[in-house]
Amino acid sequence: MRWIDEDQFDFAFCGRDTIYRYWDATACVDFGFRMAEQALDVHLRQETEYLARFDRIREAVNTEYDVRNNDLHVLITSALQASGVVSNNRRKQHASSVQPEVFDRIEELAKRELDNAEEKPRR
Repeated sequence: MRWIDEDQFDFAFCGRDTIYRYWDATACVDFGFRMAEQALDVHLRQETEYLARFDRIREAVNTEYDVRNNDLHVLITSALQASGVVSNNRRKQHASSVQPEVFDRIEELAKRELDNAEEKPRR
């Protein structure tokens, strides 16, 4: 590498050019393909299922109670991440803006959604 000025450099390959001529990239390409397939098949499906569960809980709670969207989002997310439980810490943080029965309703719905997810057979 040779510096020319400010953001300009001259890069010259110092190794043998034959190093890449006979290199078999099949294993690397196969690995990349499997990772892309898993990202689409597994992770994207899991994210889609999570968002569907989240939306069903949000819709049910919104129908029954008047809760600020930001508070509702935080509570549903934390419940889905904690096996359907709204932590005591979250209850204290949102006690002034959320009715006590909302916490219980979110827990009930989150546990139901998570139970339904476990019962579904995986592909």
